[in-house]
Amino acid sequence: MSSLANWSYTQTLTIWPAATENRYGDVSYGLPYTLQGDWGFGGDTLTNDDGEEFVAKSVYYIELSDGNSLLPNRGDFILRGDNTGETNPHEAGAEQIKMVKGWNMTMFGPNEIPDWKIAT
Repeated sequence: MSSLANWSYTQTLTIWPAATENRYGDVSYGLPYTLQGDWGFGGDTLTNDDGEEFVAKSVYYIELSDGNSLLPNRGDFILRGDNTGETNPHEAGAEQIKMVKGWNMTMFGPNEIPDWKIAT
């Protein structure tokens, strides 16, 4: 974690990765895992990678290196707290991720890793 974010990214977040979809369109999720980050309530109109606008329910902030396999993707689910005991994100009350956008932090030093904004 970078020196810029280590004081604020202290909340545990649980991620359920979307793993597979069967021929009926049912999605099964990978095992949940946790990340450290921060969160806030949404309300802003945002745009996803496809250019579709939506009003964010919640916004989460994390820090991970580019290409890190733990970086959540659109379609995954996220929830505040350690909820790894629940394998079904719907039963846990998790929110589906609609947008993941990152920004470069190397202007603050060569070893700073990207910050990411996740919106549901």
